[in-house]
Amino acid sequence: HTAIDLGNYSWAAQLGISSLDGQISLIVSGAAHPPRLVRLESNGIHVEAGNGEKEMRPVYFSPAQPLSWPAPDGALIHGLYYPPTNPDFTWEGLPPAVIRVHSGPTMQAVAEFNEEAQYFTSRGFAWLELNYRGSTGYGRSYQRALNGRWGELDVLDTVSAADGLITKHLADGQRLALYGSSAGGYTVLNTLIRYPGRFRAAVDAYGVSNLFKLDEDTHKFERYANARLIGPLPQAEQKYRDWSPEFHADAIRDALVIFQGEDDRVVPKSQSEAIVSALRRNGVPHLYRLYTGEGHRFRKRESRLDFIQSMERFLVEQLSLTD
Repeated sequence: HTAIDLGNYSWAAQLGISSLDGQISLIVSGAAHPPRLVRLESNGIHVEAGNGEKEMRPVYFSPAQPLSWPAPDGALIHGLYYPPTNPDFTWEGLPPAVIRVHSGPTMQAVAEFNEEAQYFTSRGFAWLELNYRGSTGYGRSYQRALNGRWGELDVLDTVSAADGLITKHLADGQRLALYGSSAGGYTVLNTLIRYPGRFRAAVDAYGVSNLFKLDEDTHKFERYANARLIGPLPQAEQKYRDWSPEFHADAIRDALVIFQGEDDRVVPKSQSEAIVSALRRNGVPHLYRLYTGEGHRFRKRESRLDFIQSMERFLVEQLSLTD
């Protein structure tokens, strides 16, 4: 085995080998280093191309810092903390913070370049990527802990993340927001339902709200995931109902912005609109953005730009960050 020096880059992906000359190329990035296409050479890497965007000095990027804290049951929970970073401005007191719950749910937030984290940390927010129990990268028992408890354990770990930030004096406990997409949005919704008032605002992007429908629409690759994460039907029918946000959305009281692709086949817009209907019915502050021509995850540049700017405006307003 040969070790490869990636320099300042901490993450590598999409490795490819040329069938013509055997050269190896891959995409690398780091917490403070945008993605680059590089070629492996005997003495390291050679940068072939960037992302076409105007270069920014590394001093404007927030470094990812590994963070761990205890859950109420004694388990150690993990994440990546990005402090607010902008040399052109100074802050007084503890910053507001966004806790992001990754999708999957059995994935992992890693120290690659994180555009969303960098966008918000440059604007005075702290940012935490939560690797709740069920995430990969922390051992088999950590990942398997979510089996049969998706909708319960992930919620507990999300609340413990807020406690961890407060205890470590890394964020203002009165200005905490949640953010998640797809499976992460499911956790966000369940957290709002079970812990009203714990967070000032939340962001849900095409989040799962009905587990029965998810089970019907799931693609072949993940067909049996729900049986493992929740339980098999019909035996686990009560769990499906108890942990489906759609059936308990009237309990949501905290400000919520929902983003949805009109053509999403994984989480159809009806799942988001069921939550929106409950918010309207109960007079909960909210915003709903439906993007035409978008599916599960937003691809168009204009959609992605509107998404991040709308999210920022909503959080600034709800966290009382305006002058």
